[in-house]
Amino acid sequence: MFLKRLLYIILFNFIIFNHCTYAVAPPPLKETQENALLGDVDAQYNLALMYYKGVGGVAQSNILAFKWFKRAAEQGDKHAQYTVGQMYYFGQGISKSYLEAAKWLYKSAEQGLDNAQSNIGYMYETGQGVPQSYTEAFKWYKKLAEKGNAQKQYLIAQMYYVGKGVKKSLTESIKWFKKSAEQEFKPAQEKLVNIYHNGIGVPKSDTEAVKYLTKLAESGDRKSQQILVSTYLTGDGIAQSYTQAAKWLTALANAGDAQSQYNLSSLYSKGLGVPQSDVDAVKWLKKAAEQDDARSQYTLGRIYASGKIVTKSYPDAIKWLIKATDKGFQPAIKYLTTLLNSNPSYFASEPQIIEWLKSSAEEESEENANTQLYLAAIYYNGDGVKKSYTEAAKWFKKAAKFNEPNASFMLAQMYYNGTGVPQSYSEAMKLLEKAAELGNLQAQLGLAKMYYLGNGVEQSYSKAFKYTEIAAERGDIGAQSILGNMYQLGLGVKKSNANAFKWYNKAVQKGFSDPEILFELASMYYRGIATTIDYSKAFKLTQQSANKGYAQAQSLLGVMYYYGNGVEQSYKNAMQWLKKAVRNGGNDTSQLLLGVMYYQGQGVENNLLFAYTYFKYAEYSRNTFVAEKGHSFLEKLEKEMTKEQLIEAKKINIFDLLD
Repeated sequence: MFLKRLLYIILFNFIIFNHCTYAVAPPPLKETQENALLGDVDAQYNLALMYYKGVGGVAQSNILAFKWFKRAAEQGDKHAQYTVGQMYYFGQGISKSYLEAAKWLYKSAEQGLDNAQSNIGYMYETGQGVPQSYTEAFKWYKKLAEKGNAQKQYLIAQMYYVGKGVKKSLTESIKWFKKSAEQEFKPAQEKLVNIYHNGIGVPKSDTEAVKYLTKLAESGDRKSQQILVSTYLTGDGIAQSYTQAAKWLTALANAGDAQSQYNLSSLYSKGLGVPQSDVDAVKWLKKAAEQDDARSQYTLGRIYASGKIVTKSYPDAIKWLIKATDKGFQPAIKYLTTLLNSNPSYFASEPQIIEWLKSSAEEESEENANTQLYLAAIYYNGDGVKKSYTEAAKWFKKAAKFNEPNASFMLAQMYYNGTGVPQSYSEAMKLLEKAAELGNLQAQLGLAKMYYLGNGVEQSYSKAFKYTEIAAERGDIGAQSILGNMYQLGLGVKKSNANAFKWYNKAVQKGFSDPEILFELASMYYRGIATTIDYSKAFKLTQQSANKGYAQAQSLLGVMYYYGNGVEQSYKNAMQWLKKAVRNGGNDTSQLLLGVMYYQGQGVENNLLFAYTYFKYAEYSRNTFVAEKGHSFLEKLEKEMTKEQLIEAKKINIFDLLD
């Protein structure tokens, strides 16, 4: 009986505060009720638990749960006393009362229950239900600290540090910071770094500071890793070590830090702390340059221009130097100017090449169509010449005459946008149709867009569908996603959820990451539309969309965390994502569910004022269900709240709750 009850105690703590489900079946109801009435404390506790969860043949009832927990508590059961204290604290099954909460938590704490000691300590610290007393708070926190609780060890160390609730003592403070730090508690390690670095209460010791800094760095703390790099490079207070600097630079570089990638490249180039390696030096420099680090782009440009450790390549040199100059990096601007002036044999030949291209392309023939296209692209992009859309259009026209599909498409774009030629949707349409017939994918997509929007042509979803389908069948993921949407909405084709799912899935599997499409596919998995319900896939897709800021996905992700669909149930994460959804203009379900969470104290302290605010906004939803539910909760709250609370609640703006 005791072992089974112990399981229930453990589970109940998870249920109340972590909202987990039962892992074992409850005991027989009749036997439990009879024993509870006879005063059996275990039976009273188990019966209370059954009422709390509504299992074992009884309806869920916080009131009855409280009744039996209290009976067990009155018999001295410390777990029941703790639970009664919590129910008074949160107002579960009984009117909220910090005074009563403190009374029962104190009883449990006196019997040595860790959670009770922690909670009563907090209540003394904040003055909830008891006279505010840092001294009493310290007493209870210290009991836990002496049992090895790292967080409380850190907390009493802080109290010794400032003399809060106990006589100030840096010696005692450091002693407890060390105990906490030994358990890998990061705040304690950070505090000890500061204490030893500045010599607070102990002789200044950079060696000791680095010891704790290293522990933080080994746990993945990026800031600590950066400090270690700087410390080992400069030898500030400790022996300089390029080897150690390289070790932590590598960790940072692998994590994607561009500055560290640049610095690591420098160490490989000079062979400091690592074996000298031009290959690795260039590798890390490229990684930093690809992250738009101007200094790395400039250095990489110089390397390609010199050809000392890589094959000389002026095109690559110019490519990287230009990227750096675009950011206003003065050394790159100066070097690029010097490079162009100091290599006339290479750069002066470019105008001659351009003139040769013009001469070859002047003769209008099918054989010259590719040359004409190349010349047009040079002027269009300004590659080696002054950019000129007029010249580009001239050469695109010549190539288009000989059925060059890319030329027809580019010229169509220019007519569509009025770039280098007079703007003309009709001319753009003619050229797009020609390019599309010749198999140009971008032209097919362009036609689909024009028919979809009705730009320059009579709007036609059926024709838009035709060209979108062609592009989708050819594997264009953007077209596949649009095709899925057209099937879903029935635009230009008979509505078909099966086909919508098919094309959405194709696009996403090939890497299409538009948040709206990810959300639509996630919704189909979540609701079992044209596919079997799969919460796991729904969660993965919803999370990807939500991380891109899509409000509807953030709302659904909150719902999935709330119910534990496809992910471990977490009210904390549910609230985080629901608030993001509201902040980004997400659907009204988020407001309603946030109201419920504040009303029921799910993952957050019960707050009727906040709940009222969310329900107030939900009431105005266009969604009838949400509006009715919001209204229903408001009516309920207006009966439960005092007049003063209602006045205060009506002053709250929903956006004040989204920090």
